[in-house]
Amino acid sequence: VEVKTRSNNYFGRPEESVTHRKLKFIGRAAKFYRNNRSYQKLPSLERIDVITVDSSSSAPQINLIRNAGFGMFP
Repeated sequence: VEVKTRSNNYFGRPEESVTHRKLKFIGRAAKFYRNNRSYQKLPSLERIDVITVDSSSSAPQINLIRNAGFGMFP
């Protein structure tokens, strides 16, 4: 899970900061973690979700983007 928060939109919306490069890095880190803990029988399937929090208005908006890295990892 990647969480991005913005208090204003000066630098863009929170979901715009989760790039292909960042998702790839998170995927590689997850595989490294899983491969170094083979004794724990972790699942081979992986999914990366992104949670965005936009608090630029009086009522913060929270969005869940499920499986944001779909199709990026074999």
